[in-house]
Parts: sequence; C-alpha cells; structure tokens
Amino acid sequence: MNKYQITFLFLATIAIAAVSGCTSYGPDLGVEEVEYFSGEYEATNNTTLNVINVNGQIEIDSWDGNTIRLDATKRTYHGEEELEKVHIIVNEIDDELKVETKYPSYENVRVSVDMKIRIPVNTTLELIKTTNGDIVITDTKGNVTAMTTNRNIAISNIEGYVVATSSNGALDIRRTTGISDLKTTNGKIEAHILDIKEDVDVRCTNGGIILYIDPSLDADIEMETTNGHISMNEVELVVTRLESTHVEGTIGEGGNKIDIRTTNGNVNLNKLVA
Repeated sequence: MNKYQITFLFLATIAIAAVSGCTSYGPDLGVEEVEYFSGEYEATNNTTLNVINVNGQIEIDSWDGNTIRLDATKRTYHGEEELEKVHIIVNEIDDELKVETKYPSYENVRVSVDMKIRIPVNTTLELIKTTNGDIVITDTKGNVTAMTTNRNIAISNIEGYVVATSSNGALDIRRTTGISDLKTTNGKIEAHILDIKEDVDVRCTNGGIILYIDPSLDADIEMETTNGHISMNEVELVVTRLESTHVEGTIGEGGNKIDIRTTNGNVNLNKLVA
C-alpha cells in the first residue's frame, strides 16, 4: 500500500491578490486564504477511483493521459491556521485509488475543498461523495454512486449505471448506460432512462420529475404526486391505473419496476429520442 500525505503550498495573501485576484472580503470575514495542490497517480485498466470530500465541489472527467490527475484548492476566510487543519489523503491499495479529505473531528473547521480530477478512459468510478458541494461527472465509466448534501449532481456520458442522491439539490442524469435509484428532497430530477437492472426508485419531496425513457425498454411504471399533475409525451404506456395524480402501467413487455414519486411537483414522462 502506498500512502500519500498531500502537502499543500500556502500562498501568502499578498501573492494571491497579485497573481489570481481572488482575495475578497465580507462584513464578518477576513481575507481569503488559499492553498493549491496538483498530483498525478499511476492508473491501469483495472484501476477504480473513490473520492470522499467533506465541504466542496468534486468535478471528474476523462482525458487522454494514462495517469489520474488531481487538482485541489482549499479556501478559508478564517486564517492560515484553519487551512493547516485540513488534509487530503490519497491511498493506493491494489487497484483502488482513494482520495479523501480529512477534517479534525473535535472542532468545526471553516475550510472548503474543491477538487478537479481527470482520469484515463479505462478508470472505473465507484463512490463519489461530498457535502455542501456540487458533483459533476462527464465522459467516464463505472457503476457510480454519487452523493451530496445541499448541492446539485450532474452526470453525463457514463458507461455504467448511476445512483445519485442529494438532500437539497437537483439531479441531472443524461446519456448513461442506465440508472439505479435517484433521490433528492428539495430539487428537481431530470434523467434519461435507457436501462435498469432491478427495481429502481426516482423520488423527490419538493420538486418536479422529468424523465426521458427509451422506447425499447421493458419495465413496469408507477408515477405518483401529491400536489401536482402527471403528463406523458409519446410514451407507449399500457395503462392499468389512470388518475390525475397516480398512474400505473407497463412499457414493452413489462419487467423491473420504476417507481416515480414526488410530493410537491409535477411528473413528466417523455419518449427518449436518440
């Protein structure tokens, strides 16, 4: 096992102001302090990537290189000593590369960490998790689970099945092999459904759901809303229950179930056009 303790280069405030112009002030905030890191790690065709962040964005896409490149930025308005409390740990165990942000458990550290990661096309994503930050994933592969709180998830062009959950944010899932569960509380869900491997839930509490479903898919469908309406556009659904707020039926030969539910919002089911 190779373990890398990522050491950041602290840039003095005056240098940040001169070079990047990103120093800013607020009524109760000090000067913005920033630390940067860039690292590259070997990858093979069997490499899997897991990323666990705590307070910041994760952006992942592919590139033509044969290494995994990590660029991270730590930010705070509460002094250099705050930055020194937060570390990024990279562990390489067999074929897994794990990137994890470590905060002390005994105090509230006021630091955000944004990550941009570029991976070879053959690297497989597994778990991508953060809090208080968006997750953006494009042009990669793997049956990925993406989880955040208080922000959005956008995933596109993935060779694999997607699980996506957020507590306060929108989900936008497009051009993936298929979906598994998609769940959020306050935010809309918009997704392409080309395939499912098992029963799946698509659920939100306060937000609409817009789905585009492959017409060749065989599935059972149930859609329900409490305060909203249900509409369908060019979907060949054999309806077995039809109410303004509750619809059931089958697509194709039927099969695994797609359970679509929201409390405050509309449900719109559309034919996916290639």
